[in-house]
Order: sequence, then structure tokens, then C-alpha cells
Amino acid sequence: MDHLIDIYNKKQELVEKLLSLDNIKVNLKVDGKPFQVVTEDNETHYHGRSGDESHIGPEIDDYTRLFSQPINHAISVVEGNEKFKDYKFLTFEVINNTMLLTAVVDNEDRFIESAEEIRNIANELGTDVMPTLWEGKLTESQVDAIINILESGIVPAKMDLVNWVKEQFGSYEQFPEKLISASPDFIEGIVFFFNVDDKIVEYKLVDPTYRQLMEDRKKANQEEFETNKDVYEAIYNIFVDYAENTDWNKNENKVQNLQENFEEMMKSPKTYNKLMNLGSKIKINESNTYSVQLNRLNESLATNIRKHGSVYKQLFETFTKLFYKPKKRGFVISKDFQNRVNNIIERES
Repeated sequence: MDHLIDIYNKKQELVEKLLSLDNIKVNLKVDGKPFQVVTEDNETHYHGRSGDESHIGPEIDDYTRLFSQPINHAISVVEGNEKFKDYKFLTFEVINNTMLLTAVVDNEDRFIESAEEIRNIANELGTDVMPTLWEGKLTESQVDAIINILESGIVPAKMDLVNWVKEQFGSYEQFPEKLISASPDFIEGIVFFFNVDDKIVEYKLVDPTYRQLMEDRKKANQEEFETNKDVYEAIYNIFVDYAENTDWNKNENKVQNLQENFEEMMKSPKTYNKLMNLGSKIKINESNTYSVQLNRLNESLATNIRKHGSVYKQLFETFTKLFYKPKKRGFVISKDFQNRVNNIIERES
């Protein structure tokens, strides 16, 4: 989903025209995990971020589920409720085990826009709904306030954004005053839905601290890798030396195959001691939400992680991310080394 500011900088007249439309919907945007439930021939499938709530995103696979507690929770909710099959696909944001319904396509391929109708469907499904801040034609003062932000290029941050949202949309009869007041950190920004010739166009206006947070996180991870580059290289070389000298194809399921290979590798006392020593020097993923989910592992590996602790768990995460799929553009260590990794992975097929 594109940023409204970026579109305005390229096509000012287009944005001004969109903001003058008669039926605009403005939703709250939260920092959640995108999740779609797709029903086809009475079979349910799960998909991730599409960037457009009227289109289906990539299917969620075992690898994605291995590192996402919110997605596993959402799937468990869907599996216990046949009512989800009454719709072609439903789009949610999942945050803190709360499923917020944001969009619906019914079995007649109708994209449901009405905030009230979506709210009713959420009640029927037993989920929460993404709060709608406004629905209808924007007032002149609202348009001016939005244009002022776009012209300046500066989106209010944190409580300033919360107060701006309250000021601009607080008169809407369904405005979620209690939710926003109780949890200001809940707000990542807002999303505009424009109906253009019966096609929904979505743009977001986001708290700049969220954009900066993503950039800072990426930078911190890169700096940590550079600081411990020799350690990572030593770990990767042990992984690859093992993989090149074993019967790699132990299981047809990729995630299961990685589990079985990792456990076999760690059975060697010499390899175990060397890797545990190296692993103690690298950054541990402390997130319980987006790290290896023990309930997605075979019993043996889950038991070993409980027994050997966070370093063992981090080594498995590193092993999995290295070998899950080949890299054709980027690489770890070097292009030649990545070719060795890719050759190992491609032996699965």
C-alpha cells in the first residue's frame, strides 16, 4: 500500500481529486500482522499481505507459520468456526491475538465497502473490526487539514497524530474514542479507501516514527551482523560443511527436513560445543511473537530447545533461514558461498 504523501508528490491533482469524492472511508491503521482467509470449493486457505484488500496475497506456508504466533492464533480461530466459509475472502490485521476485520469479498465477488456491513460481519464471525474513523464526503476543513500535511511533507507523530485524528474525525458517530484514548500506541496511522469507477484504491498516512522504526531496526541488524561478521561466517561454514556431507533429503516437507537435519548436526558433541560457543556471541531474537514457535516443531526438537535454551533456539532459527530457500540476487558472505548454499537447497527437488 502506497503512502498518500508519496502519491501527492508525484500526482498532486490526482490526490486532490480523490479527496473531493463523495464516498470516502478512513480506517484506523494498526501495526499488526496481515491475514486473509480465502474459501474456494469449500476449502479454506490462508494468505498474507497483498497491499490491496480487494486482492489475495501470497499463501501462508509452514515456514511463515514457524515464525508467527499471531498467524497461528488466527488460524486456530478460523478452524473452529464454519461461518468463515460464508465469504470468498476476508482480510484481517492480527495484533495481540486480536483479529481486526478490515475488508470482505462475498461469494458473489462483491467487495463490501460499508463500515456498518463489515462491523455486522465481524460480529457474526466473533472477531473485532478495524475501526472506521470516517465514512462519506470529507468536509472542507478536513480536506484542508490533509492537504496541509501533504504539502508540508510532515505527518504528525505519536500523540500529535492521535490528537490530529481526534480533531479531524472525532465527530463521526462511530468514532472509536475509548479505544484510541486507552491505547494511543495502537495507532500506526490511517488508511484512505477511495472508490474510483467501482475499483477501490487505498493509500496510507503513517506516523513517521513507524517508518523510522523499520529503518532503525534494519540498520541495527546490519550493524550487529557487521560487528560479529567473523562469528556468523564461522557458524554458516559449519552449517554448510555439515549439509554438503550428509544425506540432506530426510523429509519431503521443507520445514520438517530442516528440523531433522539440524538435530542430526547437533548430535555431534564437537559440533554442538563449537556452535553453542559461537552462538552465544550473536544477537538472540527475544521476541516470543516472531521467533521460532515451539508448537510448530516436532516433539524432539521442541524438547531440545527447552533443554538447551535460547542459544540453541537461535542457532536453529539461523540454520532455517539460511537453508529454507535459495537466494538468486542477494547472498550471505559471498556469491560463491551462496552458490554452495543454493546447491544444497536444490538437492531437495
